[in-house]
Amino acid sequence: METIKGNKVEIYVDNQLKYVYPLQEEKKDYFVDTNLGGVNVQIENMKVRVTSSNSPLKICVKQGWISNAGDTIIGVPDRLLIKILGDVSETEELDSIAR
Repeated sequence: METIKGNKVEIYVDNQLKYVYPLQEEKKDYFVDTNLGGVNVQIENMKVRVTSSNSPLKICVKQGWISNAGDTIIGVPDRLLIKILGDVSETEELDSIAR
């Protein structure tokens, strides 16, 4: 299956969509408020990562960069979900549709 490059990132906190940012080449840093005091998110070179978190194990930071559609970063104690979205070209075939 071909990977689809992402073109935007959605950031959810407490299961609610809070931010939508375009993936871009230029470096951008964002602060996302969470129940643990927040995380810092960085977008650069069409990728995204969490650079700091107040969670004890910092697993969301250790996940590193993501760039493909469908990739996620999850911070459980922060109640954070970062998801990459991308456009599927109309010429691609679908394998299946789940409902």
